[in-house]
Amino acid sequence: MDNRVLYAVLNWGLGHATRSVPIIESLLHFGGEVEITSSGGALSYLKKRFPSLRFHALPDREVLYSKKGAQAGLLKRAFVQSTINKDQNKFIRKIVVERKITHLVSDNVYGAYDQRIPSVLISHQLSLKLPFGESPINAKLAAWINRFSEVWIPDGSNHLVSGDLAANHKVSIRVQHLGIPSRFWPRRDTEKKFSIGVVLGGPEPQRSILEERILEILATVEGRKILFRGSEKSGPMQRDGIDIDGMGDGNEMAEKLSACELVIGRSGYSTLCDFLAIGAKALLIPTPGQTEQEYLAKRMKELPQFSCCAQDKLDANAIHAALSGLPSSAEIFELFTTESKVVRDFLGS
Repeated sequence: MDNRVLYAVLNWGLGHATRSVPIIESLLHFGGEVEITSSGGALSYLKKRFPSLRFHALPDREVLYSKKGAQAGLLKRAFVQSTINKDQNKFIRKIVVERKITHLVSDNVYGAYDQRIPSVLISHQLSLKLPFGESPINAKLAAWINRFSEVWIPDGSNHLVSGDLAANHKVSIRVQHLGIPSRFWPRRDTEKKFSIGVVLGGPEPQRSILEERILEILATVEGRKILFRGSEKSGPMQRDGIDIDGMGDGNEMAEKLSACELVIGRSGYSTLCDFLAIGAKALLIPTPGQTEQEYLAKRMKELPQFSCCAQDKLDANAIHAALSGLPSSAEIFELFTTESKVVRDFLGS
């Protein structure tokens, strides 16, 4: 029987979708017949990236932040997550039967498992960084994770990016490390044609708030600049001498970001993986109130090519300091490749 894989992707900005690209390519490389289920912007992105594959609209609820930050949106999501998991699992089990699915891969969709077939969860976050209630909430998270056959951590065995997030002693299933996945690998050696490149993403309205703030600041900074919105939102393709792109993808986006002296973006996990893959020096702006991004920004600041700045402190001086003070990285990290043994062995199970 052929390996027919259903790949589920969380729609929470574009990060889960973009980091899934090399893993989906690996599944296809090893002969898997891949179908994808997701929602919102993640679904749109993956349809454009893999136009020949079959897609299914995953039931979900859009994550929205407030103008003050992420806290309220994250809290609302937490209250309904168990219901979402049940609805999604019912949908997934129906697709498994109708499409004769033999393997399930889920990027942070906790309901995308079926105990009748091998079911893998991809997650860098086996535990959460929280201001309160961390222990019982992480126990609940472990219970969701343990419904899968195994979990793949999109990081190297040294937990370079994920750090403490990848540890939860209540997770009892098999844990494997993929290496750091990026849609921008392999690295390009590109002449620096831009002074600054910006990569945006994440839930609204925080994505738009940062876009407007950065555009105003960049108008006062010399050099050639490019901004990737990370959204299908329409708008001008140039403003104050700044080139503006929409979703961005693939080789062209990788080439342009590799040609930037400095890149600026959120400290979302997938963004960090992309910046590491191209050896960029980067200024990180955590989403206000999103404790995971705040932790990851602090962690990446330990590497010489990264600096970070709070969103309300971002100004031209912070950009100039990062532009002049950070070295580029020549180090090659433990990156995910298409020929992944973890993916090959999974399809052979």
